[in-house]
Amino acid sequence: DAAGKSARLSYDALVLATGSFCFVPPTPGMTLPEKRNLQWPDDPASRPEGVFVYRTIEDLESLIAAAGRGAKKAAVIGGGLLGLEAAKAVYDLKLESHVLEMAPYLMPTQLNEAGGSALTKKIEALDIQVHCGVKIQ
Repeated sequence: DAAGKSARLSYDALVLATGSFCFVPPTPGMTLPEKRNLQWPDDPASRPEGVFVYRTIEDLESLIAAAGRGAKKAAVIGGGLLGLEAAKAVYDLKLESHVLEMAPYLMPTQLNEAGGSALTKKIEALDIQVHCGVKIQ
C-alpha cells in the first residue's frame, strides 16, 4: 500500500486484468481511416482484411479463418510476450512466421541484450524468423 505495508491474500483463481489494449502502429495500411474508432482503438472493423490484433479468442479465430482461406505468411509486429505468443500461434497454423521488433533484441522490457539474443536463437530454432531493430513504415 501507499504506507509501504504489505499483505498476503489467498485465492482460488487469479485474474490479471491490466486494462491494456492492443497498440496498432499509426502506419499507412494498418487501419482504415474512415472506420477509425476513437472509443475502441482495437476495433476489428477499423482494420483492413489481413490485419489482426492478438488479444481475444475472437482475434485468434480470425487468424485461424485467414489460415483456412489460404494465408501462407504472417508478420507479427512486436517481439514482447504477446508478440511471441502470436508468432507461435501463426507458426502452429503452419504459416511462415516473422517477428518484427523495433528494439535491438526481443523482449526488451523483460530481458537484457544477452538474454534477448539467447531468446532469439531459441525462437529461430523453431523456424520463426526474427527481425530486430526494424522500423515499420
